[in-house]
Amino acid sequence: MSTGQAKSPYGYRYIGTHRRTKEDPRFVTGRGRYAADIALPGLKHVALVASPHASARILSISTDAARAMPGVHYVLTGEEFCAATDSLAFGVDAPKLTRWALAREQVRYAGEWVAAVVADSRALAEDAAELIDVEYEPLPHVTDPEQAMQDSSPLVHPAHGSNVILDRHFVWGPVEDEFAKAEHQIGFRSVCSPLMRARAAASMPVLGVCARRRPPAVSPSTSETRAPLSSKMRRMTASRAGAWSIM
Repeated sequence: MSTGQAKSPYGYRYIGTHRRTKEDPRFVTGRGRYAADIALPGLKHVALVASPHASARILSISTDAARAMPGVHYVLTGEEFCAATDSLAFGVDAPKLTRWALAREQVRYAGEWVAAVVADSRALAEDAAELIDVEYEPLPHVTDPEQAMQDSSPLVHPAHGSNVILDRHFVWGPVEDEFAKAEHQIGFRSVCSPLMRARAAASMPVLGVCARRRPPAVSPSTSETRAPLSSKMRRMTASRAGAWSIM
């Protein structure tokens, strides 16, 4: 049996060709390495608490039981996190849109993170995360993107004033002229599956990441504009020996 690469019936080098995978042997022979296999000095583990609601107001977050667990070093909520960090960039001109890694005041999709637990082991972090009690007030929402564009639909970001973040028409070259010269024209409507809609709202989840913390120097202007972290969190974020594993 030939082990070479089959030629594409379309004449392309990659599209339509049969290519043998290179990563399979290490997994089927037990030589695969995962984030859980990494053990750095001083490694701590982070477990995240996710919202079960597509849209809801966060009324309260009780973390006392989680903080009291042995082996738990810190419990971080969106309120504290957002006060000490800047909003993530959207990539479009929408200055009133805000987005953080942890939700503050309101969740906007099912699975949005609302709290994080730092502990000595993954098991301890996950157990502590289950003890965090979040009280929600569910809010109206829609899941159909075309319905969401209607003026009567509830807004995901009320400050923005619309559920349409970017409306732009892209054209390259004399498109209409080329269509006019074509012998045949076809038209079709493309609708994303529910899975793709979910991934459009929330980027594909990272299953595991391991990182070593090396904080940059803080400029005077930055320290003046951001609210200070609690003393315990500041000691943790300033530790150069610390490492984090988020699973």
